Amino acid sequence: MRQNQFGGSFGGPIKKDKLFFFGSYQGTRQFNGVAGQGTTSATLYPVPDNRDAADFRARLGAAMCGFPTRPGSIQIACDGSNINPVALKLLNAKNPDGTFLVPSPQTQGSGVNFTAQLPGRYQEDQFNTNLDFNLRPADHLSVKYFFSNSNADVPFAGATVPGFPARRDFANRNVAISENHIFSPQMINQFRFGFSRMAGQGLAGGKITDQDVGLNRFSDPPERILPNIQVLGAFQLGNSVHLLRDRAVPIGTGAWSGSVLAEVWRQRRLPARGHVWPATSA
Repeated sequence: MRQNQFGGSFGGPIKKDKLFFFGSYQGTRQFNGVAGQGTTSATLYPVPDNRDAADFRARLGAAMCGFPTRPGSIQIACDGSNINPVALKLLNAKNPDGTFLVPSPQTQGSGVNFTAQLPGRYQEDQFNTNLDFNLRPADHLSVKYFFSNSNADVPFAGATVPGFPARRDFANRNVAISENHIFSPQMINQFRFGFSRMAGQGLAGGKITDQDVGLNRFSDPPERILPNIQVLGAFQLGNSVHLLRDRAVPIGTGAWSGSVLAEVWRQRRLPARGHVWPATSA
């Protein structure tokens, strides 16, 4: 695992005794080969070698016919004659680096016989800024803004073999504005406004499509991959008036808030990236 974090902050007056600002930035870069979604293990069936040979179907049937099937399923014939052509294409499908989509076991015997480890990447950039403005002796305006963008390349996104990665992108935006007005030494009014927006997108990065192996689904669109895109947002608007005597007593308050949620299902294929999963560079 390798992680780098860097950043800095800077602030000061823009106009003496009137306008002030402060800003900060932090970046994170992580290369992780030990995360839970960067390692996998599986128990694979003993698929024979030399899958391109003409007798592969027969050898596959001979290797598989001794295994029990699920209730209601058809037992594989020992000569492989009833093996579905789609299954044969899946077993011969290859990742961009030339490895089989369904790999062969690495060890013999029962139990887990295949393990793999692929590094993932995580990147985040976040920025925060504050702006304070003394409008008049009785008025003070404060504006705060924060944003962050992050993305993660996940080698094993639910799959137990290489070739089915995912990319997850997230964005966060927050704004807070407040204005304080002093009517008198005994009465203060505060106006507040806030807004936040969070957007997330998950993209599947596999290169093999259903049509590549002869599998057709009803209403299957051209790109055949369904990422889930979510956009979340909320805002708040409020005002309060305080009367100062022996203690602060709110004599009038009000607040309004709302939120928006949108989910968009969109067809899109993620270009593969060689540093995360076996693939050619996009």
